[in-house]
Amino acid sequence: MARVLIVDDEPRIRDLIREHLQYAGFTCAEAGDGTQALAELANGGIDLVILDIMMPFMDGMTCLREMRTRKIMTPVIMLTARSEEYDKLEAALQADVPVSIRINRNKGTKAPSTPQVGWSETGYYLPERLSFTFDPLFHAGAYYVQEASSMFLEQAIRNFVSEPVKCLDLCAAPGGKSTHLLNLLPEGSLLVSNEVIRTRSNILAENITKWGNPNNIVTNNDPEDIGRLTHLFDVIVTDVPCSGEGMFRKDTDSTGEWSVANVNLCAARQRRIIHDIWNALKPGGLLIYSTCTYNTEEDEENIHYIIEELSRSPVHSH
Repeated sequence: MARVLIVDDEPRIRDLIREHLQYAGFTCAEAGDGTQALAELANGGIDLVILDIMMPFMDGMTCLREMRTRKIMTPVIMLTARSEEYDKLEAALQADVPVSIRINRNKGTKAPSTPQVGWSETGYYLPERLSFTFDPLFHAGAYYVQEASSMFLEQAIRNFVSEPVKCLDLCAAPGGKSTHLLNLLPEGSLLVSNEVIRTRSNILAENITKWGNPNNIVTNNDPEDIGRLTHLFDVIVTDVPCSGEGMFRKDTDSTGEWSVANVNLCAARQRRIIHDIWNALKPGGLLIYSTCTYNTEEDEENIHYIIEELSRSPVHSH
């Protein structure tokens, strides 16, 4: 198998690339800058170089020119993450984690005098994280602490659901999306909130009880069991278990649990969940698929699976 030299000054980037390559069967060598790379290349046995452009001491372009000057003709893939989108992502990962809540207007909760979440009528940012467990209003269901990004579900419901529906929140614990759906679904709708893990389903039931809406049933079933309810649901929300890359900023220890193998395991599990539940969705019904991770295996590739294997088309808002 080919031997690849990974040249990047950031160890975590080298680790990520190495893990992907080793999983694919390649062997790897590493260097932290252009000077180290040239020394490694001088030893021979390198079939491909993955070369970062922006590095200290000797950058990637200088290293490539020096390679060709020395008649080292090994193929090179230039690597750079310095795009505007990456810079924004990196800055966000390094920034403080924003705190946001959704207020429960059905309980008369007043909106705080803080910035509103742009895609949610009831979502607000807080200047700092409070001791919510000591707040009686929190335990009374006056508001729900939720990541602002999770509130984007509101846009999907407002754009595509205008009449009473039977809705399933498949992976519902601890209840963020279910409590949101209870405020969003048209009057006369029924929401079934399911959680396959019993201990988590108890927490789900407690949070929904606090929120205070009777048009809801909490269940504790495997997706395959619910799939037997042929064409019962108009809307199915699947916030599926994932590798959790979106949690890295909030829980830095979670980066140590990440691996390519786990990503592939999660992607396969997600497809099984969608496959098992598919028969419960009415023809022409709406499936909302979401994760809290970034990789294409669990996101775009699973969307392609739904489109190609399950013969469904994506919907577009106007």
